[in-house]
Amino acid sequence: MKVLRYIACSLAMFSRVPIPRSLNLSEDDMRYILAAFPLVGVLIGVVALIWWWLCGICEFSAFLRAVGFVGVPFLVAGAIHMDGFVDVCDAISSHASPAKKRKILADPHVGAFAIICTVLYLLIYCAIVFELDITLSTVGLIVCIYVLERVLSGMCALMFPKSSDKGMLATFNRESSERSSMMVLAIVFIVCVVCMVLLDWVAAIFVIIAAAIAVVYLYITARKQFGGMSGDLSGFFLQIAELAMLIALLVAQKVVFFL
Repeated sequence: MKVLRYIACSLAMFSRVPIPRSLNLSEDDMRYILAAFPLVGVLIGVVALIWWWLCGICEFSAFLRAVGFVGVPFLVAGAIHMDGFVDVCDAISSHASPAKKRKILADPHVGAFAIICTVLYLLIYCAIVFELDITLSTVGLIVCIYVLERVLSGMCALMFPKSSDKGMLATFNRESSERSSMMVLAIVFIVCVVCMVLLDWVAAIFVIIAAAIAVVYLYITARKQFGGMSGDLSGFFLQIAELAMLIALLVAQKVVFFL
């Protein structure tokens, strides 16, 4: 029963899945919220798989299929992570001090650079998916990407130094069981990697390299630009990692094609 409450808490926080109020979730239920985070990726993957199937049945165009893949993560998870991406883009574009950038993260207003970066992000995302050869194996790899990015986001949130002892990320860390959560995330990470290798080992190598680059970029950005991790940076990382791994998947397909 406790496991179900942990899962419900994670779904309530990181997805649009309706959770009954009768559960009366409390702070104690947040202990494994990051460990259950990858399940949101599984849900997104299931919806993406259904969308791919419908596109084949209805003979939708490749463009409409790509737009659907762009929208599926927002349909299931909402815009909580994109909100972090937008705020971080605004802060980085200010070229201000780390303290000033942290204030920008807390500012509810949206700047011009954030809008520009968001539009570019969505256009690039749609273009990448449009160019992909979307087979069942490819969809399986995309599902793994949805899960893997959340595994890495949870790990980074637990391991990387924080910019403040306040905010959503600090709350997660205070309430979470760090050792157990890391063990669960590590197991899911291994399962993801094995699944990707079985689906397409060449693509798996490219995707894992892209994920590693995204993690290093997050660490450098968090330390130098903001003085540590925050909830917004976790959302920023998730969006950047997802796009980077999709680009890596496309590159892998092109490399195999030319070989």
